[in-house]
Amino acid sequence: MSFFSHEKQNDTATQEFIAGLERRNHELGAIYNAIDRSMAIIEFDTDCKVITANENFLKLMGYTLEEIKGKHHSMFCDQKLVSSPLYKQGWDQLRSGQFKQGKFKRIAKGGKELYLEATYNPVLDNQGKVIKIVKSPQTSPSAF
Repeated sequence: MSFFSHEKQNDTATQEFIAGLERRNHELGAIYNAIDRSMAIIEFDTDCKVITANENFLKLMGYTLEEIKGKHHSMFCDQKLVSSPLYKQGWDQLRSGQFKQGKFKRIAKGGKELYLEATYNPVLDNQGKVIKIVKSPQTSPSAF
């Protein structure tokens, strides 16, 4: 009889563990949805190519997702910056797991210059390897 009792205890613990994971997953999804509604978000792979962007980002920059998906980050930048060592160094730092925050001049569709307060956040896998970069920009009232 004790064998079956032990099995029932393990089953209950497993069910509680799964329920906890489901609650946490729902909570994380709700947090992401709240951020997605209120902030501009774009995701890049480690080769600096656009994975996806939310509607807020697309409206801010004047593009559709089809126009930017798979394109290099440099499409949003002044070519002087892109050809500078600083640009490569910045992406190397992101790929190494360092986040970047600051004011950035970016080029929207049609050549419109924007000054953005932004954070570039490396996303890590379970082994600590950077798997993508998530950027969250907001327009800045002043240039740097």
